[in-house]
Amino acid sequence: MASARVYAANGRVYTCSALAWLWIADRSMPATFDLVGLAKIAVGCGIVIAGGVR
Repeated sequence: MASARVYAANGRVYTCSALAWLWIADRSMPATFDLVGLAKIAVGCGIVIAGGVR
């Protein structure tokens, strides 16, 4: 179960850094669809990471 939390955290960090790179380096504002997807990923990863807390 701990490996799932690590993969979830890694996926969230990768996705956030990819959108940040798009915004900063390429000077292209992420679309609304990108931000909605990022929010869904953040919520999903948060559920997986906090899944062991009771």
